[in-house]
Amino acid sequence: MFTYLLSVKPSIKLINHKFMVPGHTHVEVDLDHAIIEKKKKKKTEIEIYHPHDWMQLVKSSSKKITYLNNLRQADFFDFAVLLKGPLVARKKDDDGNIFKWHDVKWLCYESEYGVIKYKKCLSRDECFNTINFKRNTRREKEFNFMQITAKSVPISIEKKT
Repeated sequence: MFTYLLSVKPSIKLINHKFMVPGHTHVEVDLDHAIIEKKKKKKTEIEIYHPHDWMQLVKSSSKKITYLNNLRQADFFDFAVLLKGPLVARKKDDDGNIFKWHDVKWLCYESEYGVIKYKKCLSRDECFNTINFKRNTRREKEFNFMQITAKSVPISIEKKT
């Protein structure tokens, strides 16, 4: 997704994606989520039967929440198709080190398509490693994304009940 974003928005030169250590961070949005969950658990005048009802609950949970973006089914794309086309999942980085997504704490995406810099820590002093996901072919970038699903997803009887 970030690779695609860099290709269609030339004004964006760099994307840093950091993974925080669970339980050792405080992000303001966590407090908002807790307030929403607390309000949902209480008996409220808002009953949840439809996604719109969730929007009403979220809006009423905090004065800080001033805008909600109502996503439609057409807004969700299957980026995994990149691994069937111009990219391939690699198990080793450019220096031959074993690459495991689980160990990554910081990803850095720049303009070179299919190449990602990464760190296994959040230290600014540590150097980035590089991993190239481009296939060893002369294929150009292919961004033929499909919607995750073109038809409505049915709701089970249990969920309706």
